Amino acid sequence: MFSVPSTLCPHPGRNRDNSKPGTFDQDFPINIDHDIGTDLAGTKTAAEVVSELKAALPYTFRFDTGPGRSRKPHPDLANTMVTISPDRTTARGVIEELVPQLPPGWQATALSAVLILYKEKNDKYPQATVLARS
Repeated sequence: MFSVPSTLCPHPGRNRDNSKPGTFDQDFPINIDHDIGTDLAGTKTAAEVVSELKAALPYTFRFDTGPGRSRKPHPDLANTMVTISPDRTTARGVIEELVPQLPPGWQATALSAVLILYKEKNDKYPQATVLARS
């Protein structure tokens, strides 16, 4: 069987978040405190909140999906009802209110170029800020 050395793999996948940010991303990091311009207030599934937040942000927001190559939100997100207050108008504000309502084990992290929400505990992302954990 033929295998491609991992150093040649064009799709780093999940490990891309562990890469050192490029010059552009260091010079122009995402702004998680900018008003998102969308009202996410109310009680709904966490999956609805993350999908609406992703659509509202001008930068990449990745979150855990179902098993395998599923594009559907992780079952924890799909099955957890959350309440977002009307005063939560930034990505930071929404994330800080959302994550504590999730089942244990979730972490939201702001990297220089992206916002991520994964079921993990990882303090080793380069140039990153952990925003919230459940």
